[in-house]
Amino acid sequence: MQNSKKEIHSIAFLRGIACLFVALYHLKSSAPHDSIFYNLFKFGAFGVDLFFMISGFVIVIATTNDKRVDSFFIKRSFRIYPPLVLAVLFQIYFNNKPLLFSEFISSIIPLHNNYTGNAPDYGYSFLIVAWSITYELAFYLIFMISMWISHRYRALVCSIIIILSVAGSQAYFNGDVNLMFAWAAPIVTEDFGSMQFMRVFGCSIMLEFIVGMALAYAFTNVRIVDSARNRKALALFTVMSAMYVIPSYLGGYNRGIGLAGYGTWSVLILLTALWAEKINAVNWNRKMIFVGAISYSLYLFHIPVHEVIKSLNPSGFDQIKNIEIRAVCIMLFELTAATMVAYLSYLFIENPSIKLARYILNYTCKCRVATSAK
Repeated sequence: MQNSKKEIHSIAFLRGIACLFVALYHLKSSAPHDSIFYNLFKFGAFGVDLFFMISGFVIVIATTNDKRVDSFFIKRSFRIYPPLVLAVLFQIYFNNKPLLFSEFISSIIPLHNNYTGNAPDYGYSFLIVAWSITYELAFYLIFMISMWISHRYRALVCSIIIILSVAGSQAYFNGDVNLMFAWAAPIVTEDFGSMQFMRVFGCSIMLEFIVGMALAYAFTNVRIVDSARNRKALALFTVMSAMYVIPSYLGGYNRGIGLAGYGTWSVLILLTALWAEKINAVNWNRKMIFVGAISYSLYLFHIPVHEVIKSLNPSGFDQIKNIEIRAVCIMLFELTAATMVAYLSYLFIENPSIKLARYILNYTCKCRVATSAK
């Protein structure tokens, strides 16, 4: 495998793209519903599927040289939880949404609101977008167990566990298996109590992490030289993928979270970007890579910021008569505000948390060396 420390610009770029589409999908609610820009981001939720595949890809790459299970746990915990807790506190304080202590703990785990509801969001979470983070954490848990079993075959072991979990639970509780749509999950009633959480591990959306892991192995092991022939092949593949993705997006065809819908769009986008990266065919936009860097905070904060602005009820935008211009102004204003908050979170929460995780790991490593030397 290639050095995992080398930055993969296409992944950072796509993180930014995915985050912007999800953010604008939510922020469009502030725009006039009959505007072009409202309808342009009607299917921006596909960014969640793209995020899941990127996550599977990144986790494999990030653990190429780091074989320690405790290292994985600490890095992921310090990466996920500090910004999440801050976003929950932001939502509680600025949007006046008090919680009982038990509800607060549930919101930062985070748990879904209703495990008897429809998959994959199960009634969302207190922080609406956190429903997807629960799946991320479920994936991390399985991946961590897989690393403990075999670091070399961690992705394969993880894939097998996910497939058995999804197919097995659906077969047991439902009597049939559907792997292609994210609404497919085991029907676990309230009679099973805490076993309802099994609906997360049994939801077909978990399979998207496997796609990301498979692409990581392909990216690091398949050699593609930069040649005129490969560039022509990439151009042809890009055009063919665009002929499928763009009409599907604009027309709402083959839509919906899961492998059969947005997952297919995401696979084609990822394949195109990673292929372009392999042969250095694209100069990746640095501004979008920056958005990729702050994407986690932007993902967490864009709805709380949107709700703060909505509560302030700014009337200035109503003076703009052209609905298209008004839609652009509203969405850009809210997106800019959310980006500023996300950047502050990135600077003062995310980065220090990541550095703290590294310090803890370095300290524990030194302690182990000192202990073994005695």
